[in-house]
Amino acid sequence: QNEVIIMKVKINNSLSVILMVVSIILLISGSAYSSIYYVSKTGNDTTGNGSIEKPWATPTYGAAQVASGDTLYIRAGTYDVVTPDNNNYSGVAPHADNVTIAGYPGETAILRGNGGVAPTDVVIGTGYYDGTGHQADNLTIDNLTIQGMVSMVWSSGGTLKNSHVSIGGGSWTGNEQGAVVWLQGCVD
Repeated sequence: QNEVIIMKVKINNSLSVILMVVSIILLISGSAYSSIYYVSKTGNDTTGNGSIEKPWATPTYGAAQVASGDTLYIRAGTYDVVTPDNNNYSGVAPHADNVTIAGYPGETAILRGNGGVAPTDVVIGTGYYDGTGHQADNLTIDNLTIQGMVSMVWSSGGTLKNSHVSIGGGSWTGNEQGAVVWLQGCVD
């Protein structure tokens, strides 16, 4: 009978160790999990799910759907972005930290603020309005043409690379043309 009790204890301890190892693996892989989503001129914000087969239609909607660690690819085309009057907020802004918003590789995606008339407010950046004043941290903007302001204000980190930013220029009308990338209160 003592052997049976010892055997049960060993089996219970082995199961505990196995469950603990599996839990740790799931925890690590869950936190490292990220998804890729898409926006396309042929997409639909109502019926799309962000997949390459059923993309969303607008960068603003897509950016609001992504979670921490996700990438949002914007397919070729010109997307008119409604820009808020308050420069602490952006027309295209993720509602999560550690997000990448990028033009699809090999394609030209243009985010155009204010219907192409300069000046414009913030087209893309870290600030979104949700009543809390939250700013997304560690936003990466890559491979986009941005006609309007870029703002990474009061956020921890951010990267702008392989992108063209202008307010005004050849296809723009209006005054106060130039380029603005606004970095304020950022750490690092």
